[in-house]
Amino acid sequence: NCYTYASDTLFDIFGIDRGEHPFFTPELFWSSVHPDDAAFVRDSVHQPAHLVSSTLEYRIVRPDGKIVYINRIREVFRDADGRPVKTIGTIQDVTDRKLSELALQQREVRFRSLVQNGNDLISIVDSKGNYLFVGENVLGHLGYSAEALVGRNAFDFIHPEDVQHVRKAQQQIIEKSTVAITPVRFQDSKGEWRWVETTVSNHLNNPAIEGLVVNSKDVTEKMLKDQGRKRYEDELRKLSLIARETNNAVILQDNQRRVLWVNQAFLNLTGYQLEECIGKDIGEICDGPQTDPETIRYVQEKIDKKEPFHIVTLNYKKDGETYWADVSCQPVFDEDGKVVQYFSIATDITERKLLENQLERERHERQVNIAAATLKAQEYERTIVSQELHDNVNQVLTTVKLYVEMCRDDIGNPKEIMDKSIKLLQDSINEIRSLSKRL
Repeated sequence: NCYTYASDTLFDIFGIDRGEHPFFTPELFWSSVHPDDAAFVRDSVHQPAHLVSSTLEYRIVRPDGKIVYINRIREVFRDADGRPVKTIGTIQDVTDRKLSELALQQREVRFRSLVQNGNDLISIVDSKGNYLFVGENVLGHLGYSAEALVGRNAFDFIHPEDVQHVRKAQQQIIEKSTVAITPVRFQDSKGEWRWVETTVSNHLNNPAIEGLVVNSKDVTEKMLKDQGRKRYEDELRKLSLIARETNNAVILQDNQRRVLWVNQAFLNLTGYQLEECIGKDIGEICDGPQTDPETIRYVQEKIDKKEPFHIVTLNYKKDGETYWADVSCQPVFDEDGKVVQYFSIATDITERKLLENQLERERHERQVNIAAATLKAQEYERTIVSQELHDNVNQVLTTVKLYVEMCRDDIGNPKEIMDKSIKLLQDSINEIRSLSKRL
């Protein structure tokens, strides 16, 4: 195999100096073919079945290292028996076209990757809002397949309360190149509302697009957090207004129990200035030597469990004076269930506590006096009983002694005297039993 003719253009395309190589040889050709393309180029030349008129694209590497894309057009001439006897090849440098095609392919791959795998929802709609194209990743975000949305109108999925807002943006996009639409609610495949933030670009006059490019982002979580934060701030604002007007001490702490804010009633009660309280642990401000350790332990236990609590505790003012406080504390949770703050209300119950202590002392004194009076009455009763016991028993025993002496001296009827003595002794025993019960 050899080349019978090679044009100057061929030498220019291959970057070969004709002064060094007067003839274009198969060796020069094969040394120029790109290594990755050599196999299928050889196959097109040496395989009889492939030796037909055809077009083939491949790469060559010029001596200066530049890669050139070649489009070869081959015409095969055959003899009367059909055997190939000659080929004429036309070589074209199609590098610029090929690089443009590759760049376009790369952009398409990149675009599809962004559309299908990105977080943004990409779609194209016409001027009336009908979907012309929808990115595949809509399935993961909204539960629809792209095919299910193409041909549908976007307004069918927008919350009725948000339609007018989007209509206004739709009118603006005709005059502007780009319009940003603040979050609106879009219905997903489950019938739930998702918040989407959207930017629309006008490409109606772009022949390659002929539509409005819609770039949307699902911002549902952010919106819910913002709404939760707004509700929390509104509630906090209301509480702050109430706290400023109440006579009770109000303390707002962070999740580490560091003071964020106290109202004027707290400052009036404790004698502190606001700047002296901010950032300090509430226990550092209020607890002291006589504060019950069991109360402190109970509070910490409730804090660890993220539970509200109510206590009556002995607190300290700035000057060291003590006061009794009735304290209620409520943890404040964020939308994720985490404690962000503690809201406490404390009432000064010192006067009530002093009155309770006074009443307790008076009750104790009454109990002591009653006990003393009872003991005195019992002692008097014992004295009376002892006197009765002494007088009655002594009288009986004296009489019995007289009867015994009469029996000894044989005076009177012995049996009658003994019966009387026995009766007197029995009466004495009964009397002693009765007096014992009174004691």
